[in-house]
Amino acid sequence: SEARLRFTLESSAIGDWELELSTGVMRRSLRHDLCFGYEAPQADWSFDTFMQQVHPDDREDARRGFDSALLGSQTWHAQCRVVWPDASIHWISVHGSVQHPDGGSSRMLGIVTDITASKLAEDIRRKAQRLEAENRQIQEATRLKSQFLANMSHELRTPLNAVIGFADLLQSGAVPPGSPKREQFLGHIGTSGRHLLQLINDVLD
Repeated sequence: SEARLRFTLESSAIGDWELELSTGVMRRSLRHDLCFGYEAPQADWSFDTFMQQVHPDDREDARRGFDSALLGSQTWHAQCRVVWPDASIHWISVHGSVQHPDGGSSRMLGIVTDITASKLAEDIRRKAQRLEAENRQIQEATRLKSQFLANMSHELRTPLNAVIGFADLLQSGAVPPGSPKREQFLGHIGTSGRHLLQLINDVLD
């Protein structure tokens, strides 16, 4: 059974460990040390050694979770960054369970896995979602801009065409100076001109 368990853990790239709570001594597998960037088993390892490997920004949370598990004899679970000997940053997931065997000292049994790949994949997924959202915003802004330009093109051309059209009629002499239509056309020119000025002011605002 132990051999099958060891085979299963190694096949799943899971490191296992056992921490004697009275002495702080930790026994662990080679896969455990591989999760911290060590190709060969390290001579000594303790919880303090573990904390030294944890990224400084994650140490407080890791320590708080561990202490809470000890106080309540609960399961300890943590995801944190660790600094490998080559200074590269990796992510690990740690699970531990407090055991109180009859006639023996209390201990915590646990496993550790390297989850760097899944964390990177999750970061890539989040960035892709953010870029997709930004792209949708850009497309919507482009649509609104195109709609605005189309509407303004129509709104500006309508009074401008009226001004030019009535002015051309008056200039061509088609409307006699004393004709009532002359005053009517001049009124249209004035109204369209003021409307056009208001539109331009709105655009500038």
